[in-house]
Amino acid sequence: MKVPHSHHSFSIGKKFFLASLSLLLIPFFGYQHVQEMSEHLRANQEQALLTRAKMVAATLHERPELFNISALSAQPDTNHLYVRSRSSPIILDGYGDEWRHHPERRHTLFTHINETQSKNTAKNNLQAGFWIGSYQDNLYLYFEVKDNQVVYRSYEDQSLNKSDALTLILDRPDGKTETYRITTAAPGRVQARQVQWSEGQFRELEHNTLNINSVWHETATGYNIEVEIPVAAMGRRLGIIISDIDQDSNSPSYATLDEANTKSATLSSIVIPSPELESLLRRLDAPSSRTWVIDRQRRVVALTGRLDASSSEVFHEQDYTSNQSLFSDVKTIFYKLLLPQPTQYLKDDLSTVSKLEGQKITSALQGVALTQWRNTQDKNTNILMASHPVWNQGKVIGAVAIEETSHRTVLLQNRAIEIVINLSLLAFITASIVLLLIAMRLSYRIKKLRNEAEQAIGPDGQIHNTLTYTNASDEIGDLALCFTDVLNRLNQYNQYLEGMSSKLSHELRTPIAIIRSSLDNFDQAENANEASLYVARAREGIERLSTILTRMSEATRLEQTLQQEEYSIFELLPIIKSCVSGYQLAYPGTSIILSNLLSQTAGPVNIKGTPDLIAQLLDKLVNNAIDFSITDTPITIELSHTANEIKLGVFNQGRHLPDNMKDSLFNSMVSIRHQRSKDPHLGLGLYVVRLITQHHRGRVFAYNVEQPKGVRFCVTFPVSRIV
Repeated sequence: MKVPHSHHSFSIGKKFFLASLSLLLIPFFGYQHVQEMSEHLRANQEQALLTRAKMVAATLHERPELFNISALSAQPDTNHLYVRSRSSPIILDGYGDEWRHHPERRHTLFTHINETQSKNTAKNNLQAGFWIGSYQDNLYLYFEVKDNQVVYRSYEDQSLNKSDALTLILDRPDGKTETYRITTAAPGRVQARQVQWSEGQFRELEHNTLNINSVWHETATGYNIEVEIPVAAMGRRLGIIISDIDQDSNSPSYATLDEANTKSATLSSIVIPSPELESLLRRLDAPSSRTWVIDRQRRVVALTGRLDASSSEVFHEQDYTSNQSLFSDVKTIFYKLLLPQPTQYLKDDLSTVSKLEGQKITSALQGVALTQWRNTQDKNTNILMASHPVWNQGKVIGAVAIEETSHRTVLLQNRAIEIVINLSLLAFITASIVLLLIAMRLSYRIKKLRNEAEQAIGPDGQIHNTLTYTNASDEIGDLALCFTDVLNRLNQYNQYLEGMSSKLSHELRTPIAIIRSSLDNFDQAENANEASLYVARAREGIERLSTILTRMSEATRLEQTLQQEEYSIFELLPIIKSCVSGYQLAYPGTSIILSNLLSQTAGPVNIKGTPDLIAQLLDKLVNNAIDFSITDTPITIELSHTANEIKLGVFNQGRHLPDNMKDSLFNSMVSIRHQRSKDPHLGLGLYVVRLITQHHRGRVFAYNVEQPKGVRFCVTFPVSRIV
């Protein structure tokens, strides 16, 4: 009956594909490693930045004059302005195009109602802010004023107190304080006038000691003023007042805006970058970082570097690489969507401050260095600040704070993740393709082997073909060789079964013919003597049939006996010696020699089995050797052993075994005798030898020997114990 082929719902290809999914663990573990690497990078960045801050602070330890302590520490509670240097020249025109692209640097002026000059509270919407910066030898201020009514100075009345005005109060390098007032009769260029407060109003002095230029520009919501002051004329303090006059038919209302949120006339401290200090910090500066120097009052006295430079470099590099090819563009877009990217335009809360606050600054001013991360408006970017105290004569005179963003760390982390993902995808795709090809190849080979095995045996059970797919040196090739061996054995067994009938027919024909001829002759016998002769021949034929049947059932009885036999551990040598002594008496015309090659120093060699069965096995081998030996040649029985097994061999001189009979020699009813004998030989002797050998977990085989020419039968048994 032919077994139908089953449908493979879970084929080898699917199994290999599922096995390839295990490669997805690579990006998982890679991502975990990248996260750990990111933590190490952050720690290394903290240590490196703190080392840089310590190095900068060490450079400033012995240079207290750069802090200008006496000027800045006099009024620690006042407002403070740090003037940031401009990288490009400023055109004094009142339009402010150079200022508005830095809206974060705008300072707000606070309302202050002047009740001494007017009893009427100003009812207006006065608002003002200003930018401040320096370029080369000049200090620039730009004011935006929102005023619903701009009042200019009258041509007839040259008073400086009856119009909208900007008042600047500044310290000179020699410590003197001077006041300058900017008011005009019409928009345009205006020269600031030096004034003095006297009897409740500003009075113009005869000569200006300082040349301050400005431009007044009227706008739809008020006016703008752009001012230029020589840096060399500036001291360390600055006051700003914007006066607003709302003129009606009755009495004017008067209000002011000043830089300090206070009603006092306190001036703000101001620091214009020292070229010497900035040059020193610039030499110690690193790209993509910002260095602050502050005094004991947390006021900024020097600043170099920019934090957004790193993001620009990052994005310029990404833009350059992304323009290489379409694939690179697609890959860049994919990773930008997948991974957190550093911001291109960093919004920093400290970009305009003139004082630094926070635990890290307090710690540094107390003499303890510290690093700290802070968040920004961009959730993907953090800023690291390392602060270190500046010492002079055992006292803290200020602190150095250096900042860096997490851009570089994020970029390195993203690139590491990209590499992990790219390599993982490449490994997964490559492994999947390779495994798929292997699976297809294996599936093809297995199907071909199945088809050949199926076609090798016909519906009648006969072996028609042999397998041809046996040249591969892997497991499937080994399986094909096993199938080939199985088919060869089946073929031999079929031939054996087919030859058994002729063998039985041959062995049974002679005694039956004897019995038939004896009975026929018995009927025709003329006297009693002749009749008794025929009866004797018939009895001989019957005994021959009985012998054949007895020997045929001998193997079956032996198999049943083997199942009931109990094992025991015994020494093999005495059994062999006893049997050899018996053979020498039973076969006096044949020389039977025992060759004992067992080690005399190792002691007795034991096996586990049944002594009687071993004797029966040796009987069969010796009988076979005597039948096939050349007359007057000895039969040699050999006994030897190794550490794990003992070998029993029987050698006789005579014809070699046919090559085609070596594998089937120990099958049932196999005989290669060429001469007829008076005794029947069914080929069961060596079959019994095989059964006994298998019962003792041994092996039996035979091979031809060239010198002297003959055949040696070998039986090996596992050694039970060597004492």
